[in-house]
Amino acid sequence: MRITFYLLMLILFAGCLRDQVNNDRSTHKLEYTFLKDENHTNPLIREIWKSIGNGYYLEVREDSILLYSYTKSFCYKEKNDYLEGLLNAQSQFEVRQDTIGIYLTD
Repeated sequence: MRITFYLLMLILFAGCLRDQVNNDRSTHKLEYTFLKDENHTNPLIREIWKSIGNGYYLEVREDSILLYSYTKSFCYKEKNDYLEGLLNAQSQFEVRQDTIGIYLTD
C-alpha cells in the first residue's frame, strides 16, 4: 500500500516539475535561432518540434536544424535545401509555453 502511495506521489511531482520546466522556457520575444557568438542553436529550442496539424517535424540539434515531413504511414528527411538553409541561417523564434513560432527573415 505504501509503495503505491509513493509511486503516485512521484508521478504527481514529476508532472509538476515538467510544468515548471515548461514555464521557465516560456518567452514572448523574438530570439535568434543561432547564437551569433557561438555558432550553435539556442538551447531554449533544442528538441524535436511537431507542426500543428499534419506535415513537419523540426529537429533542432546543437549545430543545425533538420526538417522532416511525415504522414500517417511515413516520416522522411525533407529534401528542401532552400527552406533548411533559411531555418539555419535566417530565422528567429518565439516560444509560448509548449509552442514555437519560427519567423524566416528572408
